[in-house]
Amino acid sequence: MHDAVRIDFVTNQRDGVGTEFHCATRIEPFRTRDLMTITEWIDGATMGVRHQGLITGEGRFVLSRVEGATRVEWREVLHFPWWLGGTIGATIAKPVLRFVWRRNLELLVRRLSG
Repeated sequence: MHDAVRIDFVTNQRDGVGTEFHCATRIEPFRTRDLMTITEWIDGATMGVRHQGLITGEGRFVLSRVEGATRVEWREVLHFPWWLGGTIGATIAKPVLRFVWRRNLELLVRRLSG
């Protein structure tokens, strides 16, 4: 995640359900430090995460095999506070966040490809 600038684990465990960490994120000009909790973990297949901070939400990574390759899916539901426009703020931010995640996934593909 290109926008994640620092991760500090809260728990001793580093993977699996219950792992918690603070994630400092920067999407200019916004910066936030969210508490992330792993809510679902299936080795090599699925990771669910809940984050609490400036914007709260739940997300899920799913890996699946498609024609000899690995497909990575990311689904997320975000909740914006009223003072960031609530539902309207979320609607305005959606294309920016889509761009950020698409870039994150492209960087991951490049990194894994070699």
